Amino acid sequence: MAGVILDLPLQGARVRIEDAGDGSLRIVRLSDGLAAGHVRLEDRGRELFVDALCIDTAARGYGLGSETARLVREAAERGPWDALTAWAPPHLGLSVYFWCRMGLRPLHGEGPGGGIAFRRELRATHLDLRALIPRHSSALALSTQHSPCYSTLSPLIPSSAGG
Repeated sequence: MAGVILDLPLQGARVRIEDAGDGSLRIVRLSDGLAAGHVRLEDRGRELFVDALCIDTAARGYGLGSETARLVREAAERGPWDALTAWAPPHLGLSVYFWCRMGLRPLHGEGPGGGIAFRRELRATHLDLRALIPRHSSALALSTQHSPCYSTLSPLIPSSAGG
């Protein structure tokens, strides 16, 4: 976790994330104050990598992992990183589902340890919607006539477009 700067502790409704003193972060269950797992993060320049997010077996099933991932993502959004990345080991299929639920998308190719790598962009990219609308109404009518996106674009089309 060297070089990772997060404002600690992070606290949600069920967990507090604090420095464990060994290069990892401790996940503390608020209901009883007991350690429920750990997180290891790595600063990779423009991305914050979640090397491990582990909830102890006895503490699983109560949303502690989901809340921990959300708190780390929110802290990363406030930090200098452009992306949050993580991975799912090849032998833990539920971790694939977990990272997808947390809003990360799988990346093409083999990930760390033969698993699957995941990524979530943290910085919004601005898209100029005007670039999506053709300049001439006849082109607009032709391009949207058979498009399944027509109903999505129709509020953007001026009434004089004739489409």
